[in-house]
Amino acid sequence: MDPVLAQLSRGRVHLGPFEVDEVPTQLDVTRASALHGERAQPLSGSQAPWGYVACEGRELRALIPDDVWAAESVLRLAWQRLTVEQGGVLMHGSAVGFGAGGVAAIGQSGAGKSTLAALCAHPPGRATLLTDEIVQLLPDGTLFGSPFRSNHENVGAPGPVALRGLLLLEKGNREALTPVGTEEACAVLFAQLFWVPFPGAPAVSELRRRVLALIASVGVFRLTFRKDVAVGAFLRDWVASR
Repeated sequence: MDPVLAQLSRGRVHLGPFEVDEVPTQLDVTRASALHGERAQPLSGSQAPWGYVACEGRELRALIPDDVWAAESVLRLAWQRLTVEQGGVLMHGSAVGFGAGGVAAIGQSGAGKSTLAALCAHPPGRATLLTDEIVQLLPDGTLFGSPFRSNHENVGAPGPVALRGLLLLEKGNREALTPVGTEEACAVLFAQLFWVPFPGAPAVSELRRRVLALIASVGVFRLTFRKDVAVGAFLRDWVASR
């Protein structure tokens, strides 16, 4: 990764635990001074265009201003490309690991994903916080964290751990887990897929097929929980039992 681009993103993205030198380069991510317009696609935010990106071969080049949100968007696109090439998906959610196993909580903003992640990272559960923003799920059920974060204090870790369940969250006065039917699960999970088109990207229908395979493999459960660190121990024991 271009060190200038990496540095620009650091106000939003915590790259530290994810930076390694001993693996072969899978994708060269650089900040360019110019792009061929006919090959580039817009990189837009919620308020205004942030520039353009071009994906050619094993290169992803970005023409962006000095904007931390733009830099983060470039890294998210790179993360997505590498994930889908391995047969996996990225989803908006939080994830925690309890030893070799873990769970991913999927849902829209305000569902309690960051709160759950932070609660589980404290005793008595003491989970490893993988991410509170974007989870990486591979087809064999492997769950990885990501450097992206919703709450600045929630610093993720790479993992990997074995995915033991996908969770939909509900606030309540006690901890409980109940199975969720496929129709309801699909409605929530499909809406939280992270997908930005790039040359050679699979169709959304293919990503949904991958999600369906994960649902069939690990199951989807509704977690009812209090705003209490006891939820960490509750999930730790449940993960250990699966």
